Amino acid sequence: MTIAEIRSQLKDLAGKIAALHKAYVARRDQRNGGDEKVELWPGGEEGAERKQWVELNKRYDELTAKLAELEEDAALVARAAEVGDWLNRSTAEPNNRPQLDDQLPSRPGTTYGDAGVDSRDVARAIEQRQVDLTLCFQTWAARGTPARLTDAHLAACQRQAFDPSIGELACEMMDTERFAAIQRRMRDMHPELRGRLFDELLLGGNSPETRALAGGIGSTGGYISTPASVVRSIELAQIEFGAFLAEAQTITTQTGEPMAWPVGDDIDNEASYTDENVETTNDADPGFEAVQWRSHDLQSGFVKVPFRLFRDSFVNIELLIGRMIGERFGRKFASEATNGTSKIQGIIPRSPVGQTAAAAGSITHADIVGLEHSVDPAYRGRLMYMFHDFVLEQLRLLTDSQNRPLWISNIAVGAPDTLNGRRYVINQKMDNSFASTKKSVAAGDLSAYKWRRVGPSLRLKRLVERFAEFDQTAFIGYQSADGNLLRPNRDAACPVQVLQHP
Repeated sequence: MTIAEIRSQLKDLAGKIAALHKAYVARRDQRNGGDEKVELWPGGEEGAERKQWVELNKRYDELTAKLAELEEDAALVARAAEVGDWLNRSTAEPNNRPQLDDQLPSRPGTTYGDAGVDSRDVARAIEQRQVDLTLCFQTWAARGTPARLTDAHLAACQRQAFDPSIGELACEMMDTERFAAIQRRMRDMHPELRGRLFDELLLGGNSPETRALAGGIGSTGGYISTPASVVRSIELAQIEFGAFLAEAQTITTQTGEPMAWPVGDDIDNEASYTDENVETTNDADPGFEAVQWRSHDLQSGFVKVPFRLFRDSFVNIELLIGRMIGERFGRKFASEATNGTSKIQGIIPRSPVGQTAAAAGSITHADIVGLEHSVDPAYRGRLMYMFHDFVLEQLRLLTDSQNRPLWISNIAVGAPDTLNGRRYVINQKMDNSFASTKKSVAAGDLSAYKWRRVGPSLRLKRLVERFAEFDQTAFIGYQSADGNLLRPNRDAACPVQVLQHP
């Protein structure tokens, strides 16, 4: 199907879903009016209308995913044409080398001049270095395998004075500002379209790479500046598989020393009058809590790559390894940042109960409004919701007092969907039921959760002999991190509140 055909089908499905929803609301109003014989779904959960509702929503989700895939393919085709054009220009005569007003192939929309490059030769050297770093990484990853290294791989190692026999590399992570810039772009996009952003960032870059290349970790000490694509594949996969981490404020520190962040709670204190010759008695002190961040070491586990993959083709092997390691860290960080209690502190156990649901086993519009207003007005301007996908399925059936759905889809304009006018994030690590004592929804300023990454690097280790009997080379990643919710002592002043079921 074409993009136009899918959009047409989505429009038709949206109309049918809206009609079913309208009928559901009418039956619900009859039942709330006292007619208990009216079934919300004729025939119950196994009735034809309920099944139709499930099938229509399933088909709608499938088509939206397919639409995003086709749009992503179209963007990749356009990028391939752009890269091909640049390759043709870069291999032409010296007079046709990049001009300072040409766009960086690794950073669309930014020229060489914008990036601070002052000559064509420097511009060419920057692009060549990026190619060399990728070839060096491929040579290192394939060390001890039957991979067919080319003269270009050997020449790149010689130009960069890189020894591929070392066993461990250090990937320099993005700094706080660059990582935050990616988070901001993600927040403004519909989740179905974020894959296109990830591909854009993986194929491109954030800035020209000009740092010097040193040795490897081990007996020689030092670091190698790995290709930007490796770092991006690891860090973007962490966000993609830990969506909550895209909302948390990320801080990258150079060391793992304990870091304290004081939080003051002075909401009950105010100024007072002073009268002549009258002693001032207003000596109230603010309440402080020192929130601590430490450094907890984590490892990804072995990513085992068959030798035949290196033998046949190891093109983009750096993206494969980086993405798999990043996914594992992303899942672990998301789990700990949500529910962790022993080391990395979770946002759910650190957040107070701001609203108790009206009834067990269900959720209502009044529950959502009550939860929203349990958040201090100072934080409500940045309020968003967070819940499991199961909870979203139930929330999509809720309406306000004017029978308008609380959930609004904005995929047509590429913006995030909203609930009750607020953005939300799906977090599969949260409770997926409305059972007693479950905390199904969190609301508030999620950026109050601080995710600390200890840098400057994430280490990658290669193990050739350990799994030789299985004809595999293993890679393992090491990263240090911590997380905690920045909150004052009093529950009422906490920037995030949760909905709990009785």
